Amino acid sequence: MNVHKRCEESVPNLCGCDHTERRGRIHLYITVSGSKMTVEVKEGRNLIPMDPNGLSDPYVKLKLIPDSDNVKKKTKTIKSSLNPEWNETIIFDLKPEDKDRRLLIEVWDWDRTSRNDFMGSLSFGISELIKAPASGWFKLLTQEEGEFYNVPVPEEGVDLAELKSKMRFLTKNPSRRLGCGFRGEEDVRSHVFFRHIDWEKIENREVQPPFKPKIKHPKDVSNFDKQFTSEKTDLTPTDKLFMMNLDQTEFMGFSFLNPEFVQHI
Repeated sequence: MNVHKRCEESVPNLCGCDHTERRGRIHLYITVSGSKMTVEVKEGRNLIPMDPNGLSDPYVKLKLIPDSDNVKKKTKTIKSSLNPEWNETIIFDLKPEDKDRRLLIEVWDWDRTSRNDFMGSLSFGISELIKAPASGWFKLLTQEEGEFYNVPVPEEGVDLAELKSKMRFLTKNPSRRLGCGFRGEEDVRSHVFFRHIDWEKIENREVQPPFKPKIKHPKDVSNFDKQFTSEKTDLTPTDKLFMMNLDQTEFMGFSFLNPEFVQHI
């Protein structure tokens, strides 16, 4: 890796290890006492370089999800750093209904010339924080790491989150793929990463989802990446011979019929 001599002290030592294993951690101490939730944002380590000089201007944004009356709270911005020290205490006034919400913690890079850049995030269930505090270093998850972004990853869960290094879900060898062994999905359900998940409540739709997309109208596709919504539609042509040989009586009474269908009497 090529870096400026003056930037050397700010770049993490990656010798002998995959950079994804050491990139992006944040030190937090979170407690709930009565109706007060206290979040101590201490420091970050090995954040993602966002600036042309190989550094970043990170700040931390906190909010409760799904949307509530609580406003977003932010720390100060640390200029030109990959190992920022915030040492800030942020307090949330919790309402009774907030116990079903989650605390979302995001790290952003401040950018004066364009929109701010997302660097990583994690979240905690308020009900779990009431039972026990969250303390220590936590790995930040970026959108490049698939389904696991916005999920807290303590050390025992890293093997599920770091898809590039562990490939537990995506490995080609079925005998090594999580969930494909003799116990099937039970290996996934019983994994320590999901130890707080009540699968029965999820199946019964009794769990508040951590994120609800905002939909403006029935055809709103703003929640999908423009990479996909901008693609040209390529419809598969209908095999007319196949359609003609289908038993159409099975579709009698349907409210819609294919206008191209020609019924033979």
